[in-house]
Amino acid sequence: MPIRNPKNKTISFRLSHQEYARVEQVRQQRELESMSVLARCAVLAYSNHPPDTAEAKFESMKRRLEAVIQQVADLASRFEKN
Repeated sequence: MPIRNPKNKTISFRLSHQEYARVEQVRQQRELESMSVLARCAVLAYSNHPPDTAEAKFESMKRRLEAVIQQVADLASRFEKN
């Protein structure tokens, strides 16, 4: 069976051990077949929604707020136990 859309360009970049471990974890969670697929998806998603957009800034603030809310909830539950 012929390949309909062959990939014939290569991009290379370096990661620290910690970065690689995180990327591998994401790849496994998303059940992607390879790092190439993950990298391609990330680059294409980035090109469609670069992080300097208002939407990206909002999502970043939302994630940080959710983290703070979770931390407050954790602290409150610890306080209630004491």
